[in-house]
Amino acid sequence: MSHVLIVEDDDDIASAVRDHLTREAITSAHTRRCSGVLDRLSSEKFEALILDVMLPDGSGFDLCRDIRAKGHQLPILFMTARSEDVDEVLGLGLGGDDYITKPFTSSSLVARVKAQLRRAYSYGDPDTLVDAAAGSSGAAFTRHPSSTASRTVELGERCIDLAAGEITSPGGNTNLTARERALLEVFIEHPNQVFTRDRLFDLVWGHDHFGDPGTVPVHIRRLREKLEDDPSQPQWLQTVRGLGYRLRTPRT
Repeated sequence: MSHVLIVEDDDDIASAVRDHLTREAITSAHTRRCSGVLDRLSSEKFEALILDVMLPDGSGFDLCRDIRAKGHQLPILFMTARSEDVDEVLGLGLGGDDYITKPFTSSSLVARVKAQLRRAYSYGDPDTLVDAAAGSSGAAFTRHPSSTASRTVELGERCIDLAAGEITSPGGNTNLTARERALLEVFIEHPNQVFTRDRLFDLVWGHDHFGDPGTVPVHIRRLREKLEDDPSQPQWLQTVRGLGYRLRTPRT
């Protein structure tokens, strides 16, 4: 059974979300403040975090940054009454995985949480994905967690370990978020293959996701900061102008 931490100062919103999570057999805990969240993540096992942006004792964005700095990789879903695009880009750039603007229905929020859990932990059947290179034939491949979990890929002086969810380099280890790991999994399974932004969104976020494919470049940028010596001139995770993105590996 999944366990989710809700950080929200509005008790009515938190109660409604908790009720809907319970109906989906997902347990939850609730806190109203930023303080203490890092300690709880270290002492308790949570599979996801629902995080309000504006809290009485601080910013959810700042808390997200601190969570990632401590190495916690659980999916983080922001919820906020602020709808400006810059807020979304900031939240995702700090390590968030999804974003929902108030007012929203509890059922839509829970649907997003379930999508995060499926993609981060491969709950349920493995995702069946359509190969972007198959064209109209619609040939499919299946992502099997057991086969990819043991894979490591070396890119120059960096080594991607999908099982550990980290990148090792001479400068130390860098943790991957659940979404970054899922993106790399797609690229590693299909080295040198070009994926459009919309295709990556479908493969990693899923057809049932309510978000915007425009979040894909944000995650690509974050990955480049972890993979590349010079993210502005990427050697490995490249942009193919007018088409999309590809991962160039030493073997291709």
